[in-house]
Amino acid sequence: GILSALGNFLAQMIEKKRKKENSRSLDVGGPLRYAVYGGKTPQPSPPR
Repeated sequence: GILSALGNFLAQMIEKKRKKENSRSLDVGGPLRYAVYGGKTPQPSPPR
């Protein structure tokens, strides 16, 4: 639903940022993407 669409949007934004600033986003983008994709799975995740 809305959450997965929002997660998709966030993932795209993170990917674009990662391409622009590779070195810095590798630290931040990894956990962020993990959290975003983790939210798509059935297992519960903390609300953002």
